[in-house]
Amino acid sequence: MKRNTWISAALLALVVAPATEADFLTLTGTSETWSSPLSNPSPTFTVGVYDTTVTGTSQIPLFGWTLGLEIVPESGAVGTVDFATATIPTTNYLLGANSLGLLPAPTLPATTIPTIADADGDPVGSGVLVPTTGANLLALTFSASGGAQGVFDILATPYDTSTNTPTSGDGSSWGDANANQYNYSNFSPTAPVPVVLGTLTIPAVMSAVPEPGSALLVLLAAGPMAWFVRRRR
Repeated sequence: MKRNTWISAALLALVVAPATEADFLTLTGTSETWSSPLSNPSPTFTVGVYDTTVTGTSQIPLFGWTLGLEIVPESGAVGTVDFATATIPTTNYLLGANSLGLLPAPTLPATTIPTIADADGDPVGSGVLVPTTGANLLALTFSASGGAQGVFDILATPYDTSTNTPTSGDGSSWGDANANQYNYSNFSPTAPVPVVLGTLTIPAVMSAVPEPGSALLVLLAAGPMAWFVRRRR
């Protein structure tokens, strides 16, 4: 299915509008550390949103949202990291009981994913006001190749409101009751580019180093062994 088709179906034919008075919603992410990916379960990376301009809750109800996300390794990182799962958060989910879930479910694993959620599928519904304290949109886990290590950035890609297309992958936006679609305030309205929401760090695995006492025993044993080998020769 072409992208414009599922965007219109899932977000009620939202039309991209210039990001002016309504670009006050800001995306957030987390910074996670994943030690020994091949033996430990993945941490959960949570994408959230909060209102930056008012006290309490947003003044314009949100009726749906999209996220375009990608994983980009920082300099020095090795191996690959993919998104393994993308699910509705179990706590503090913005749309709560009004959610129709992810439409459609993203194909994973992948380093780039689009996600869409709809408040209730009904444009005359009440929508959801976004709190200034924030609420969650998406919960992500990861898979990694053997030997992967370093810092991997989790980026959100924006919509280019001047061309009605995302600038990379599938863009991030939110929609109101009037079928308008807006960028989040993370992105510049004049030159929208991907922004870092958070990071996944996989530390280097340290090789085992003998304790001082063990190293001394090895050295003491090496002397008689070398003498014995010379005697046999």
